[in-house]
Amino acid sequence: MPSRKTNGTSSFGDLVAAAIARLVDELETTENVVRTDHSPEAIHRMRAASRRLRTALLIFKPHLSAKHAEHAKSALRSLNGALGKTREWDVQAKMLVAAHARSSSEVVRAAVEHLLERVEKRRSRARRKMGKAVERIDFARLLKVTARSAKDLCSEAPEGDIDSLAWEALEPRIEATLKELPSIKNQESAAALHSLRILVKKLCIALELLEGAFGRGYAALHARLSEIEDKLGQYADQAVLEEYLARAHAALTENGRESLAAGVERMRETLGREHDALLQSLRALIDALSADDFERALRGHSHNHHSDKHRKRRSGSQMPENAQG
Repeated sequence: MPSRKTNGTSSFGDLVAAAIARLVDELETTENVVRTDHSPEAIHRMRAASRRLRTALLIFKPHLSAKHAEHAKSALRSLNGALGKTREWDVQAKMLVAAHARSSSEVVRAAVEHLLERVEKRRSRARRKMGKAVERIDFARLLKVTARSAKDLCSEAPEGDIDSLAWEALEPRIEATLKELPSIKNQESAAALHSLRILVKKLCIALELLEGAFGRGYAALHARLSEIEDKLGQYADQAVLEEYLARAHAALTENGRESLAAGVERMRETLGREHDALLQSLRALIDALSADDFERALRGHSHNHHSDKHRKRRSGSQMPENAQG
């Protein structure tokens, strides 16, 4: 089996504590930026940093101080909520701008311009609310208790070889994700696929946290999961835009604005075709992705080669059973 890259850490606790410390630093950096820069890029970076940190606290909950971890997760949940609505309007504005750029129809372009004017107003209101919400968050305390949680983990984490412990932390999430992935083939529900996206995203974050424990197969596996997560995100964004277009079409029709309503309807037809193509692409991506693929990529062998000793030690593990956190 290839040697594991552990980034200079001597234990599983050290590995994860170092990863959490990096996330804390990243959140602190983005916090300083977002207070003065409400651009979509800055908001996305802070939301991503907050989400990764919250996922880390969920994954390693059994080894953290309950008091410190719960306070940090609550604050991070509030932060994600403050950033979420602004991000939603940013995405819709971006998609509308793209639709305007690629359309040669004056009817469609006029409809897009009409919608963009309204989206921009809503985005401006969301940004003002976001700014006030971010100001209410005690970042100094959030960063302090999260850093404390990392120290708790370092002292409380189980002992053993790093790659086995990392696998035990990941395995429940891998199983939960693989159980739900086939649902892509059987349904098109935006809500169901959004829940699946959250599972895949958390698994990607867990893999990133524990990258130092795994061998060369990590990169290809992570890239494949990231592509699935990205396409699920696109599908969710399209679903949100479709809902907005449906409401806009109904309002325009009711108000007798037939030309704009026709432009919006043509946008919906185009979006529907893109939606179907994206779903087909997603279904192709998940084919033949199995638990053995994960274990071969991350550990260099498949489940069939587990030793009895490893099975026995796993049965006594205290790693989290609730993969969805």
